[in-house]
Amino acid sequence: LKGHRYWSTGNAHAFACIAITPEGKWYRFDSITQAAQKLNLNYATVRRYIKRKIKPQNGWQWFLEKDNNWIKHIDNGKIK
Repeated sequence: LKGHRYWSTGNAHAFACIAITPEGKWYRFDSITQAAQKLNLNYATVRRYIKRKIKPQNGWQWFLEKDNNWIKHIDNGKIK
């Protein structure tokens, strides 16, 4: 694909993800691509946040929904 536009719609093998703000609000996105588009971020950056390769500067926490690790961080809308 060198020199050609990326032809995918971003829905192939989509994983739902969860973003938690420092204030305790949490958001669910149907895919990493959707999260990147809605928050005006790069897709690769969101993947790195989820894989913990880089830390978000704004304090948000990112998780894949299927991992269920995000549940312990939510307590009635407050982040622990």
